Amino acid sequence: MKKNLISILIFTILLFSFKTSKSQENIDLNTNYQVRGKIYEIIDIDDMQNYALRAKINPINRIIYEAATIGRKGITIKVYKDTTLTTVYKKDEVLKIGASSDTFQYQPDINYPDFYVDTVVYSKFNPESIIRFAIIEDSLSDNEGNIRYEIKAIAPLIEEYAANTLLYEKPMFWLNFEELKQVLSLEPFVSKDNMDGRLKYDFYFDKRKFVTQALGNKFRFTDDK
Repeated sequence: MKKNLISILIFTILLFSFKTSKSQENIDLNTNYQVRGKIYEIIDIDDMQNYALRAKINPINRIIYEAATIGRKGITIKVYKDTTLTTVYKKDEVLKIGASSDTFQYQPDINYPDFYVDTVVYSKFNPESIIRFAIIEDSLSDNEGNIRYEIKAIAPLIEEYAANTLLYEKPMFWLNFEELKQVLSLEPFVSKDNMDGRLKYDFYFDKRKFVTQALGNKFRFTDDK
């Protein structure tokens, strides 16, 4: 019995060591903080503790993708190619990321049975297939040693496969989180504590009501080998 309890305790410690919760419920955001360093982490919306992000009503993956492509609440934000947040994608370039195409042949005229024409069919990217996001945060501290975290950039991740084997995951694009908050401040998140929808996603992220994971060994910032 004692051995079983010890085993359960060890397993629980190992399980939660891969997740990080940095709740900021009681942090005063008006206090002066200084940057201590940058942190790179993953938000996985399939994690049970991030259930609000994947709600069927107003899921975060659709909000972020639409804000970056077709616009959301009348707002379209800039989409960046890398973590410097300087080089901007054109909107038509963003729409091609993650989209797929298939080429097939058809016979336009039955009187010419040997004549075929190639036709390309394009499939739009489905934003609900986005499950993980990379974030870059500033770690900040005040004179009393209190620490808080501020997201500077976020990127939806897509997976690259070969022969049904996951090779790596990489950012589709990067968004300046401060710019994204223009949209998040208008979008309610769904949870048992916010059934009336009065709290918006900017509050959710400011208060860090999510957990994060380490990047992992299959993450790539770029396509470079």
